[in-house]
This record gives sequence, C-alpha cells and structure tokens, in this order.
Amino acid sequence: MYEVVVGIDFGTSGTGYAYSFKDPQNINLGKFKGQNTEIKAPTEIILDSKLDNVLAFGTECSQYKLTNDDLYFKKIKMNLYHNKNYIHPENKSDTFLLVEVVAKLFEYIKKVAIDSIHENRPNITEEKIKWIVTVPSIWDLPQRGIMMVACERAGLFNMHTDRGNFLALEPEAASLYCTYDNSIDKNYLMTGKTYIVCDLGGGTGDLVTHYRISEASVIEKYKPTGGPYGSEEIDNEFLTQVIKEIFGFDNFISLKDKLNQTKLAKLESSWDEITLYHEWDEFKEKINIQKRITYAIKDSSFSLSCQIFSDFENGAKLKDLVEKYNNSCKEGWKVDIKNEKFWILEFPNKIIFDLIEDHATKIGAQISEICNQVKDIESILYVGGYCANEVLIDSLKKKFPNLVHLKPSCPEKAVIQGAVIFGINPYVIGSRKAIYTIGFNCDDIWDEKIHGAYPENKYFDPNFNIYKCKNSFHTFIRKGDDLLQSSYIEQSFITMNSRIVVLKFFISKKENPVLTTEDGVELIGNEQLDLGREFPQGERNFILKLKFGGTYAVASCFHEKSLREFSFPLYFNKMNNQN
Repeated sequence: MYEVVVGIDFGTSGTGYAYSFKDPQNINLGKFKGQNTEIKAPTEIILDSKLDNVLAFGTECSQYKLTNDDLYFKKIKMNLYHNKNYIHPENKSDTFLLVEVVAKLFEYIKKVAIDSIHENRPNITEEKIKWIVTVPSIWDLPQRGIMMVACERAGLFNMHTDRGNFLALEPEAASLYCTYDNSIDKNYLMTGKTYIVCDLGGGTGDLVTHYRISEASVIEKYKPTGGPYGSEEIDNEFLTQVIKEIFGFDNFISLKDKLNQTKLAKLESSWDEITLYHEWDEFKEKINIQKRITYAIKDSSFSLSCQIFSDFENGAKLKDLVEKYNNSCKEGWKVDIKNEKFWILEFPNKIIFDLIEDHATKIGAQISEICNQVKDIESILYVGGYCANEVLIDSLKKKFPNLVHLKPSCPEKAVIQGAVIFGINPYVIGSRKAIYTIGFNCDDIWDEKIHGAYPENKYFDPNFNIYKCKNSFHTFIRKGDDLLQSSYIEQSFITMNSRIVVLKFFISKKENPVLTTEDGVELIGNEQLDLGREFPQGERNFILKLKFGGTYAVASCFHEKSLREFSFPLYFNKMNNQN
C-alpha cells in the first residue's frame, strides 16, 4: 500500500510538484533549487553532451554558464504538442530523441521530490510512493504515449502504478482541486451542474465540459477541445508579427545561421554562439514581461533594445527598417525609434493588448462550440497561470455575459494540487468521451453497402465459403463514445493462423473508418500471441479485451483452448511501438 502521492505538473512555461500523505485537505507544494515564492520553476533543463547528467534545472538555468558542449532545452512540452519525436536544444541545431530528454527531466524531478518527502518522513521508501503526471486533455494518444514511455524510463512506475490512471488530465485535476478551494462559489460545482473548465497555461488552452452526477463523481459531457492558446504564444506572435517583420528574425536558430554566414565579415560585436544565445534569451525575457499588461497602460508604450540585430542587417539603417515595417503594419502597431545609436525602439502596448484579445477570440470560439452542443452550461471555471491576465479574462467575460465566471484565488496551483487529489481518488471521473475511433485489422465478411467502394479488397475465403474484405477496420470504440471508468470492452474472434494470433491496433479521427489502409488511419500497436502449438480451425477462438476507462489504454488477448493470455499497453505512437 502506498503512503504518499506525488503529483507532477509538467508545463510549457513552468513545472512543479506537490505531495500528500493521502490527505486531499493537506497538500505540500514542493520546491526546486533556486525557486523562491513562485508556484512552479521554469521548464528548462541543461544536460551534458551525452544526456547523462543534469547540470541545471529551472531557475538555475538562467545563472548557469553554458559551454559549447552543454545542451539547453526549453519549450519541451510544445514539441510533444506538435507530435515531434525529436527535439533540438535552444543553443544548438543538433537533434535528440524527445523521449530521452523528457525521461531525464522526470528522473531529476523524482529525485528532488523524494528528497523533499524524506525531510518530513525519512523512513518512507521509494516503493511507498505513488506518482501521477499531468497532461493536457487535448493531447492525442501518441503524445500521451511518449509521456508514458518517458515516465517509465525515469522510474516513476512501480507496484502502485495504474497505467489507466497514471496520467491526470490537467483540467480534470484542476476541477478536482476547485471542489476543495473555499475561494470559489461551489454552488455552481454541485450535483446536477454542468460547467466548462478552461485551463490556460503557458503553451495551450485546454477546455473540458463536466457534469457533476454526485458529490464524488463527474462525467465528461463533450469532447476535450482547445489549442495553442497559452501565454507563450503571445511571445511567439510578437516575434513573428513584429520583430521578424522589422529585422527578419524570430528565433535563435535563424540568428545563429546568420552568424555562421557572416563569420568572415567584420562584425561590430565579437559574437560567438554562446554569447549570442544569452543575448537572445535576455531579449525574449524582456518581451515576456510585457504580457502582464493591464487596461491602465493600454494606451502607453514600452521600450526594447534591439541591438542584438544590428550586426546582422548587412549595413541596413534602423530608420529604414522601421519605416518599411510602419508602412505595412496593423493599425495602432507603429513603432518609434527611441535611441538610434543603441537600436532602442518604442512599441505600443496596443500590440500586446491586441494579441491577447485575439487569443480571447480563439478561446471564445471554442467555448461557443461547446455551448452550442451542451445546452445546460451555467459557468466557466478558469485555472492555469494565464488566467491571472485580467485583459484575457475580462474579454471572455464580455463575450459570455450570461455565464458565471469562476476563478480560484491561485489558479496556477490548481493543476499541481489537483493531480495529487486525482492520485488519491482517480475514480471521481466517472466517464470520458473517446477522442478516437479505435479498432484492429481483420477480414470482415463482405458487405456491399460498406465495402462496395473498395472492390480491390474483395476476395473469396474457401474455408468459410464466403466473400471477405481484407484490411477491414473492425471498430472497438467509436469516436465520441462514453468510456466508463475501469470498464472493459470485450469481443470474441477466430484467428486464421493455426498457432500465432497477430493483433494490429489502429486509430482514426473518423467516426466510421472502413479500411486500415485509408488516409487518416494510424497503426498504434502491433503484438502477437504464440498459442504454443497448432490448433485446428474450430479451436482458434480468442477473446480480446480493451480497458479504456482511464486516461490510457491496455489491451489483453485470451485464447480459450490453450488458456494463454497476455496484456500490453497501447502506446499510440509509431516510434514507441518500434522500441
């Protein structure tokens, strides 16, 4: 039996952890080295060239003196969001397996968390700890698959690990936390109430719709939705819509490439790759600060030194670059030169204000979509660090005046502490909506209405004296189905092979895929069961089960005659299934 639950909130901008000795009313927020009063530390890690050792993490990274061999990783989570299997460091163009970097990050967090627990309970062994890790609800199963593999490699799995409920969906965790937060009017979270949880963090905006069926259980009434609407997208859009339009650069790699092209030229500054990176990182941090805009300063401006670009403009004058931008920029976005010698520009706060308003419009469109499908919604519950932005939340309030807008006193810690509560009682989530159609490859009986468009797949099976369709997608779970917590879906089949049962699982975002070979269908699991010896045709029956009630899926295959059985997790990721 476990004695402590540790929840890890792995965020785009910040990462934190919390733990509790099985008491949801008493949760301890953990700290990393160098972290002061902040709820979370920056999601940044510096590793050696072989990915063996952690040289710095979180706040430490900004003080660490990089060498040419060090690897500085940031924006790790957004690589997962964009379904990438590889990642390159901020300070280099080299690529590394994303799962290895994520595993190293969790391995470090695990060590810090255990040390913190031992300060209170030195006798608790690692086997007595139950780990829970958060992910966005809008993440597809391949993204969750990389997380599962990384956490397994980091040693977070043990006898207490329930694969189906190891990953806590961020808005679900936050919703659980809010039921314990006295700063919220819980009348709108009571039994019989339907509400939207709007989780706005650094990288993504994540929305789920909950209906509370009892004090201890909620169900999902609509599919999770959202997108890249986190606060860091404001930085990215400012870089692409303004800085790139003026200077031609919106990321470090483009600057570094320019540096490599001009190494033989006489630059005014003695740039090297490390110096240039530190300058770029400082420049981006100054942009990041501007997101804390309020209505009081909407009509004012902020200055920003852009001297980092001065050596890479091939002699172009700042005045000409600014004039060209101002001639084509959006209304109210014109830039002034404050100090030409030091390339200091004056930017209107309206740029940041407009970008946040654009985010509110995109998030509002997602909320409208939900409200059009679910008619009994009364409130929106805002959680996540981005919800501290008054411009964003006020804009959403104006868009939905008929809904009640709820926000805990500290929205940034809702997911971290909610992950711990989820670990203590994962079964509070009664059901979720399937985000994929899931099935496997078989040869179904030919049905002209279903298979008629694929005559090339029709063949005659003399064993059963019928026509069949090869490569049929046999549906197990259909997109949009309600998946009850801890429920099994079970079906019986006959294998054509006398000894080996071959199982190939597929997913599709279509509700009714016909073939496993059609566009939009992906192979996500390829396993086989050796029956031990050959069996005659009448003795090849087997039962296939799929447990898919949690945040993950586990399949099992049972052969009735030989009594052989095996289970395997579905990683829903091509790379992971090959490893």
